[in-house]
Amino acid sequence: MKFYKTLALAATLSLLSSQVLADANGGKTCAGCTIVMALVTQLVQVHEITVISGIEQLCGLLPFLQSVACTTFFETYGEQLIDMIEKNYTPDVICNTIEYCNNKTNPTCHVFPLPPSQLIGSNGGRMSQREFEHHVAEAKAKYNFSHVEKFDVCDWTPEICRVAEHKPYFDDDGDMFSTFGQLRGHDWRGRDCDDKSSAIFPGRSDPDVGADNNCNGIFGVDPTTNVPYETEWCDGTGQMGIAILGDSATAHFRIPPSYLIVKNLSLSTFSRLVPNLENELDFPMLSWSTGHSDISQYYPDIEGPVDSIYKRLRENNLCNNNDYQNIGVNGADSSSMVNQLQYLLSRDKNNSPLAQKPLLLFMAMIGNDVCSSKTTSRTTPQEYHDNVLKTIMDLDSRLPKGTKVVLIGLVDGRILYDSMHNLIHPIGMTNNDVTYEAFYDYLNCLEVSPCAGWMNSNEATRDALSATAAAMRDKLPLIIQETRGKLKNLQIFYLGDVLDNAIKEYIGMGGKGSDLIEPADGFHPNQWGQALFAQYLWNSTVQAGIIPPENPHNDKIRARFFPNEVPTATKQRETTATQ
Repeated sequence: MKFYKTLALAATLSLLSSQVLADANGGKTCAGCTIVMALVTQLVQVHEITVISGIEQLCGLLPFLQSVACTTFFETYGEQLIDMIEKNYTPDVICNTIEYCNNKTNPTCHVFPLPPSQLIGSNGGRMSQREFEHHVAEAKAKYNFSHVEKFDVCDWTPEICRVAEHKPYFDDDGDMFSTFGQLRGHDWRGRDCDDKSSAIFPGRSDPDVGADNNCNGIFGVDPTTNVPYETEWCDGTGQMGIAILGDSATAHFRIPPSYLIVKNLSLSTFSRLVPNLENELDFPMLSWSTGHSDISQYYPDIEGPVDSIYKRLRENNLCNNNDYQNIGVNGADSSSMVNQLQYLLSRDKNNSPLAQKPLLLFMAMIGNDVCSSKTTSRTTPQEYHDNVLKTIMDLDSRLPKGTKVVLIGLVDGRILYDSMHNLIHPIGMTNNDVTYEAFYDYLNCLEVSPCAGWMNSNEATRDALSATAAAMRDKLPLIIQETRGKLKNLQIFYLGDVLDNAIKEYIGMGGKGSDLIEPADGFHPNQWGQALFAQYLWNSTVQAGIIPPENPHNDKIRARFFPNEVPTATKQRETTATQ
């Protein structure tokens, strides 16, 4: 047994949006090694303990299998590695010396400064490239790790490295819904209420006389009228499910910053590590689109308000209960949407011949068409146009009549650097020695950045990427014009720059952009950002006339089927976005 589980965690952390096409200088493996070494060295410093005690403390905090693997790794590298930590070599120097960061054709990457006593030049306390390479060469001359077998994470943890199908892993009846939460189960889609029957699933259009065939909790016959409750209280009320084709912002990707802050490490820190990995480090059950869970279940990994289109759509019409699908995939772009994601929707009549309710469908590829580990866009505006248009035309032939599609344009990602660059990253909080600017440059050097163009200290590069994103947004109104009169089942809407406007209004009211951004990756919207997006998107859909009127039978439905539920405090159809 080797370091595979801990390294799997570290490699996953370094992926950030889990979709890096290529890397350099050891890439994600180098970043993962650096994180682990940083945690050990900072534990030793903060608690004033020996290196061995620091290793024991870190490994002891992990779940059982990861703990054993962690201990075995340090035993494999032995006394030489311990001596390097004791001699105050930085995590970057250590990982280069043990050759987890190794590519002779590229500049050597580093994120941590040297201790002041080891600086051989004078550059304001930061380590120059010359100084770093000097210390790596010195360490390699002193320590020999050539005998140590290198580990391939994918050999030991294929669940981390495999190309996921993004379908429920536990789905006995094959209806695309599950009774299990993680692994694309009901954390992502409505909970299946019978996983032995493919005729019973969320979103089915059925009066539910004898059984709850659509899993919304409403079934049976009203004894006073002899009419099914579904017919009496749901028919004609504009019921619809919600679905989203999106990227990591849709899936709500998050690395808990507590994983990276030594002073916060405790037995509870990694208590949810396994389910978090099973969910691809995503939190769709707390997202702007399909958030539905009590956030206290996920403490200490995440805190903040939970608001979502699904929660509001359900409150507007309780017949929509349990009818949600989050088809958010880390790293997805418009090409992924047209070639893969659109076929994961359960409403597809090619997947089930049974009648199904219409959808409120969001297409929310808000970044990855311009974002990658390279500084230039990976999609052209014309390719973006063609991908979105083809997805719409394809879905029109397969989704239920009455489905409403809302197009969400790419955001202006310059807020990332502008808001974060001079703040301290969690991995540097122990010594206040790693800013987001240094963190961004480090990821770019390794070519593992989720968005090298916007997470970049070069202003011209950031501006160029924003110009490309704007050109893509400009294609969306044109697509609506091109599809006018050609669609049989879908209505298409574009709400303008609603996400950018939400951020600007929040900042205009005195907020900071950094309030809305994930601390660990400095890229994704955090829980407050997700809630803000939900509020603004809901208000925009209401104003556009997309949301049907409130179901007048809600009180009867709640009294009969959800008697213990407390209604949302306010039922006003529009709310002012607050944090």
